[in-house]
Amino acid sequence: MRCAVCRCNSDNQSKKNPYSDIKFFHFPKDETLCKKWLLATKREDKFNLKTACICSKHFQDTDYKLNLQHELLNYKPKRYRGLKDDAVPSLNLPSRTNIKKNSNGHCSGIQKRDRKRVVADLLSAVQTIMTGTDINRVEESLASRNQEIVALKQKLSALEKVFSKNQLKKLQSNKRIQWSVSEVSNGIVLHSAGPRAYRLMLKKGYPYPAVATLRAWLRKIKIQPGILRNVFKLIDSSDFNKPDRKIQLCKCPGIGATEIILDCSI
Repeated sequence: MRCAVCRCNSDNQSKKNPYSDIKFFHFPKDETLCKKWLLATKREDKFNLKTACICSKHFQDTDYKLNLQHELLNYKPKRYRGLKDDAVPSLNLPSRTNIKKNSNGHCSGIQKRDRKRVVADLLSAVQTIMTGTDINRVEESLASRNQEIVALKQKLSALEKVFSKNQLKKLQSNKRIQWSVSEVSNGIVLHSAGPRAYRLMLKKGYPYPAVATLRAWLRKIKIQPGILRNVFKLIDSSDFNKPDRKIQLCKCPGIGATEIILDCSI
């Protein structure tokens, strides 16, 4: 810390401190006594009285508290003595004339630091205002994004009514999709209705299994002599029991000559 008295060079934080035996005293809490200390500093600038100190060079021996043991031993340790409750700095204080003459001295340096502090406070205030403006912008942007999210959720809900989960994944990326049996079956029905139209839909980006996938899936179906039990199971299901539907066993053009397709038409 540095002595608050104008033009005093006492500083216990300096590496080359010639005043190692000097003690520093904080300003008293009593308002009346604190004003007396402030007048003794001969300072015209403002500084923090809670952290400021005055060194022992500005106090007389009579300003220190008496210690009977030290008095008997004729020992006066300045560094370890405390001040009296009414002690006021009175030694080595600069006059007003000397302060005005020395415009580049200690007081001038303190004033420069004080000006820097004022500038820093102003900049901090401006930054605070800018931060408040930025917060408003972020809040507006967040509200706009929330509206976009709601709109996208509505669109997604509408798409989920038309497309399956795998089809939605296909729309989002070109990664390989593990199609389900029902999705492949729907693809076969569409392909049998019009191979060229099916390929055109794939070219336009519609999320359906590739023709090669349909071929690979149909190759797994084995048609053997005997009763086609799988076909009868389909006929017995509720989807095919309606009188206005029929099941047709036919070849799939463009996919293969030996495959079958179950075609349900109204």
